Amino acid sequence: MVARITCPHCGFSAEERMPDDACLFFYECKQCAAILKPLPGDCCVFCSYGDQKCPPKQTFFSLTFNDDRNRSQT
Repeated sequence: MVARITCPHCGFSAEERMPDDACLFFYECKQCAAILKPLPGDCCVFCSYGDQKCPPKQTFFSLTFNDDRNRSQT
């Protein structure tokens, strides 16, 4: 999966490949060289600065939503 990550310091954004089964804790901005770290409560830089959540978080929400949906149908 690919996501656009935007640096909160300089506003530069770039498309980056997200790991399928892990969270990325640090990211170096390609323009200003700032080291981005997850915001409190987020598991990775994609969840904090990306245009979509990381794959592990997407999977978690998908499983949780589907589980809740299945329960309400019974």
